[in-house]
Amino acid sequence: MNSKEKILDSERPIHEILVDFEMFLSGRLKPSSVNVYMVAIKKFIQDGKKIDSPQDYIDFIIEHMIKKKSSHYYDIIIKFVNWLNLERENKKLILFTIKAMRKKYHDPIKQTLILSKEQRMDIINNLSSYKHRIIGLIQEECGVRAGDVLKLKRGFIDYDVEDNKVIMKIMFQQKGDKVRTVFIFDQIAKKRIQEFIREKYLHKNYYFLEDKYERYDFDFNKLVKSNYDWYHQDLTQTCKRLGYDPHKFTTHDIRRNFAVETLPLVNNNVAELQKAMGHKDINTTIRYLRHSGLETKDIFKKRYNSNL
Repeated sequence: MNSKEKILDSERPIHEILVDFEMFLSGRLKPSSVNVYMVAIKKFIQDGKKIDSPQDYIDFIIEHMIKKKSSHYYDIIIKFVNWLNLERENKKLILFTIKAMRKKYHDPIKQTLILSKEQRMDIINNLSSYKHRIIGLIQEECGVRAGDVLKLKRGFIDYDVEDNKVIMKIMFQQKGDKVRTVFIFDQIAKKRIQEFIREKYLHKNYYFLEDKYERYDFDFNKLVKSNYDWYHQDLTQTCKRLGYDPHKFTTHDIRRNFAVETLPLVNNNVAELQKAMGHKDINTTIRYLRHSGLETKDIFKKRYNSNL
């Protein structure tokens, strides 16, 4: 038996538990996700909660319901408790309680707010920051994650010629040193991106990361998160100003709208859409379409046509 099996985590120093949990996550998640998990668990500890107390987990989740973070913390806490070495019956009670709370209080799956191209561009063009308008434009044209745009490295933009027009080719680095390539055919969008790079080149290695955080030992994940938070806040305030619900349309909903609009262009073939979205698992692509009805539209169309 190893020490993990012999000694309950409730009897170990908390700093050792945090180090071990972070090492466990590091072998399974990307660094940015590890950081999100550790921030939440450290918050749990800093709030004076005990890792073997079912009531402390309940209190922690309820406290953060007000801040709209409970759904975020459910998954993190469940993973943490599953990993912990606790007394068996107590661990089962904690997990049962958390899952019961989730079933009772958790908000329903957020329905994607489908906006027209004009509405989305209205939001993007009214963002306060010039940089954020270009990030939103790239998301709109390519359906990529905001984080991927923020991490776009110098030299990863190139050009091709298609039908006698110069098109922009953008290469996003993915997990495992893989590169996902997308194309921008819209000449106006291409010109706007080029002008931004020429006029507002903000970082020696990255196009969209402010460099003023370098004085903090240049923690790259912290730098990306800070820049993402600014972008998210700008989008939230702009949605409020223009009359859109900021809880129903966030940075990732630009990507979801891209998926919904692209599906009919690939003849409702979800596997083809999966390629365009760069998803490893087709079930992820299907989740992007959830509540839009488009993943089942063909079925109803065929049924209608069969009755004509």
